[in-house]
Amino acid sequence: MIDTICLKHISTELTGSKLLNLGATAKPGKRKPTWIMNPPGGPSTVPSITISQTPDSVFHVFAERSIPKLLYGHNASLPSTEADIQRGIELICAYTQNRLDIRFAADSARISKLHLTRDYFLGDAANDAVLALFDRRLRHFPKRNITADESGVNTLYFNYESSRRRVQ
Repeated sequence: MIDTICLKHISTELTGSKLLNLGATAKPGKRKPTWIMNPPGGPSTVPSITISQTPDSVFHVFAERSIPKLLYGHNASLPSTEADIQRGIELICAYTQNRLDIRFAADSARISKLHLTRDYFLGDAANDAVLALFDRRLRHFPKRNITADESGVNTLYFNYESSRRRVQ
C-alpha cells in the first residue's frame, strides 16, 4: 500500500523573489538554487514543498506527504481503497496549488518518490529478513529487493561494478 508520495510539477511562473515573498527559505550550499516550504512546528498534515531552479529558470516543484498522515492525522492505519489514495493525492495537489499560486494538477503530476508499506505480522518470513538485514550493507552490493516465499527468504543484491551482471 502507498504510504508517502512525492509529486513533481515543472513551473515557469515562479521566481526567486516570489518564493521569498511566499515564505520559502533558501537552502544554503547548493549549486542550483533551492527553496523549501516546510510546515511550521515540525511534522503536520500539510505537504512539504521543495522547489529547485535549473540554470534556464525552470522551477521543479516537489510536494511530499504521507497519505495516511494527511487523511487521518496519523500513520497508524493505511488507506484501504484506491479512492482514499486518490483523495490524498488531490489534497496534496490542492494545497500546493493554493500555497504557490501555480497550476499543480493531479492528472499531470509526476511521481518522483513513492514509499510502499505493508503490515507484517510477527513470525512472518519477511519480518525475519528485515530484522536480520537491518542497517547492514555488503560492500559494493547495494540491497534492492527482499522477497519471501514458501521455501525461505531471499535477498537480492546487485553488483553494479561487475562486468558479468546480466539482466534476464
